[in-house]
Amino acid sequence: KPSTSGFLEEPVRPPTTERPQAPGRAPVATVPGRTGVAAGRTPTPDVLDGLKAAGYRTVVYLHPPTSDVSTLRADVEKRGLRFVSVPTSPGTVKRAYEEFAAAVADRSARPVYVADDDGVRVGSLFYLLFRIEDVLGDDAARVRAAPLGLTDAGTPEQTQFWVAMQDFLAKR
Repeated sequence: KPSTSGFLEEPVRPPTTERPQAPGRAPVATVPGRTGVAAGRTPTPDVLDGLKAAGYRTVVYLHPPTSDVSTLRADVEKRGLRFVSVPTSPGTVKRAYEEFAAAVADRSARPVYVADDDGVRVGSLFYLLFRIEDVLGDDAARVRAAPLGLTDAGTPEQTQFWVAMQDFLAKR
């Protein structure tokens, strides 16, 4: 009898490294070239429970410098996770990048989840990480950072970040 194995059946998919998320939230994106590092949006209590259950140790939160992070910090720490707050704005790109890069490089903190409210900060700082640490060109870094939140949408905030990132890179 002829076999149709592999032809009509569902294709075999490799195991995913993405972590489960609570319903209604964007899935966690694994970061290319960074074992134990994932990114997404600001976690809700349900998402934090999922991160804890999945073995995460650290939440790195990139936020505007004027944001009150006390509620999120309490929610994260209540679950036994480490909370790293990184105030991030176009005017603080250099310092924010240094704090972010140190938090992501800390292997004892992994797995680590990097989050922000809308993807602008996560995408921007990972773009810088890919340019600086991975020594990627602009196009390759953009491609890697796009699923993490970097866009060409041209919102005023994204434009300000883009100018600040290019200035930071030029002065290195």
